[in-house]
Formats: sequence, C-alpha cells, structure tokens
Amino acid sequence: MITLDFPHRNDVEQIGHKLLSMIDFKGSKVEEVAKVLVSAALLNDSIENKLKMFGISDQTVSNYAEKEEVAERTRKSKAIIA
Repeated sequence: MITLDFPHRNDVEQIGHKLLSMIDFKGSKVEEVAKVLVSAALLNDSIENKLKMFGISDQTVSNYAEKEEVAERTRKSKAIIA
C-alpha cells in the first residue's frame, strides 16, 4: 500500500504566501486573482472552485492571464533584441 506524505498545513500556507509575493500582476483585483491561482495550485483544486470561493468572475482571471502572457512575450522580445 502506498501512502502519500502531504506537507503540513503550515508549510502549505508559507509556500502560498511566498508565491503570492512573487506574482507581479498589475491592476485592481491582483490580490484576489493571485489567491485564486495559488490556492488552486497548492490544494490541487480547480480554478472554477476557487473562483466561487473568492467570489471572482472567470473573465477577471482570464484577463489577468492574458495581460501577463502579453507582458511575458514583450519581455522575451526585448531580451532577444538586446
């Protein structure tokens, strides 16, 4: 029988706080969007479930993800040019 060794709850919370501090989104709902993404990832849950929990629309999260993708492409383009 295989038993999974899950990290202690405090460890998960510390990792979550560290990840939240590393997210570099800009905008008015940054904190809420970051919490949705980090909590879904850490708890192996769906983003949809976390959207309901935090009361955020899926369109808001999509908008932030698209903005970050465009910003990342711009950073990579500038790095190639330089």
